[in-house]
Amino acid sequence: MQFDEVVYKIKDKKGGIFKKKTKVEEKTILKGVTGIVKPGEMLAMLALLRLPNTVTKDEKVSHAKNVIDQLGLTKCKDSIVGSAYLRGVSGGERKRVSIGQELLINPSLLFLDEPTSGLDSTTAQRIVSTLWDLAREGNVVYFGKGSEAIEYFSNIGYSPAMAMNPSDFLLDLAN
Repeated sequence: MQFDEVVYKIKDKKGGIFKKKTKVEEKTILKGVTGIVKPGEMLAMLALLRLPNTVTKDEKVSHAKNVIDQLGLTKCKDSIVGSAYLRGVSGGERKRVSIGQELLINPSLLFLDEPTSGLDSTTAQRIVSTLWDLAREGNVVYFGKGSEAIEYFSNIGYSPAMAMNPSDFLLDLAN
C-alpha cells in the first residue's frame, strides 16, 4: 500500500472541567504524510503525532532518541516488537517500549501496572532506576492526607465546579 500527502483533520472542542465547552476548533492530525507499507509489514504512526505541534520535528526525534537511550532500548530500536504470532524483542524490552510510548508525551502523571512483573532482577532494576530518575525530575502537587486534599485545593482557589470523584478532580488539576 502506498499513500501520498495524506491530510487528516478533526473537530476539537476546547474546554474542560473548569471551562465551558464553547469553542470548536479544527485540528490537523496528519499533514502531508507519504509512505509505503509492503506485504508482511505493519505500520504504526505514533512518536511524532503524540507531541504537540509547537514541538519541531527535530525536537520530537531528539526526545524520542533520549527516551530510547534512557530506557536502554538502543540496541533494539529498529526491531519488531512482536506479538503472540511473531517473535520480536524480549519481554523486558517489550515492557520498556510500552513505558517509552507513555514517556514520549512527557506526561505529568504516569500510571504503571506492575512494571517489573515477570522480569529478571537486572531488567527490573533498570526500570525502577529509570522511573526513580523520572520521579526526581517531577514536582510535588500535593503531599498530605487524601481526605484533606479537596479542602486544601479549595482553600487556594481550586475547587471542583461540580460534585466529582476526588481522584478525578486531582488528576484533572495536575494535568
